[in-house]
Amino acid sequence: MLCILRSDKKLTVAYIHRSMCRSYKEVAQDLDIEVSSCISYTQLQRILKKVDYQGFNAINETFFHQYIYKDALEWYAIDGKELRGSIDDVAGEKRGQNVVSRTSHSTKQSSIVGWYNGSKDSEKTVVSHYFNSYDYLLGKYTLDALHLSSELPALIAKKGGIYLMQVKANQKLLLEDCKHIDDNLTTSYKKEAYQKAHGREEIRIGFGYEMNTESLPKRWKETKVKILIVVERERKITKTQKKSKEKSYWVTNLPLNQINFLELFMAIREHWAIEVHHNTRDKQMGEDNLITRNENQSRFIAVCITLATNLLEVQKVENLTVLREELAYKERNVYHLFEHKRFL
Repeated sequence: MLCILRSDKKLTVAYIHRSMCRSYKEVAQDLDIEVSSCISYTQLQRILKKVDYQGFNAINETFFHQYIYKDALEWYAIDGKELRGSIDDVAGEKRGQNVVSRTSHSTKQSSIVGWYNGSKDSEKTVVSHYFNSYDYLLGKYTLDALHLSSELPALIAKKGGIYLMQVKANQKLLLEDCKHIDDNLTTSYKKEAYQKAHGREEIRIGFGYEMNTESLPKRWKETKVKILIVVERERKITKTQKKSKEKSYWVTNLPLNQINFLELFMAIREHWAIEVHHNTRDKQMGEDNLITRNENQSRFIAVCITLATNLLEVQKVENLTVLREELAYKERNVYHLFEHKRFL
């Protein structure tokens, strides 16, 4: 864990071992334990292949208090990420190991809710199993269009949860209905937001419409869908002045009123917090460059990276790269990340 935090974007199993060899004496001294020598590279690989990654993930879940029963009134984004370093191109593999994460809109903290092998299973199966594992849901969840079918939103609604899902061409008839509503109905629910950051300007305009499940095919009735949110987004690159426009459609089982409309408008924006989490894993932690062909090894290190990313995210620093460099070159600085008051 300490070695991953100190990796400074050069994450490999070999680097982890070299870092352990350099620092094990200091770590043992700080933890007041006796260690005669560091384990070998071969031993480390064996451990990573045997360790119980699911048990380790459960321990972190318990410590960070991320159980869903404490998630009332909180929004979470659910999405998967492929571990590219697990794809064996030589063997002709096209897909590798994947993790499915749940990321808080407000705290940006993540937890792994499932794993799957992309050549054998799918993200939809893992997400469905996740929601099926609970008798009652208290949270609110944003999901991309991959998960929009009549089954999953109906399951979430039946268990008391709130969903907000994007509509795309994989649900052609529903998308046509959404476009028809947007083109032909008027609404008093409208919100505009402007943002300038990262070399671009963005204007987002949201509209809220009531939806009637009676007008939809029978299979959608159990979803209890009530609102259609349409978001028009216009972007301009500051340097080139190049403009782009797009429109997205989202459905939810929340009833339509002004408070809920504004909450949903913000939730759509914050849904992409999980992409920020994925970017941190790749750009800051170097996860995509980590070559691991063993399933257990890939998944255990993914759990460690999730924990490391959470510890870094909670620092609330403007420049995460600078913090990572300080941790890499001033090794004892990493210990303050583990202070209990800094945990979730």
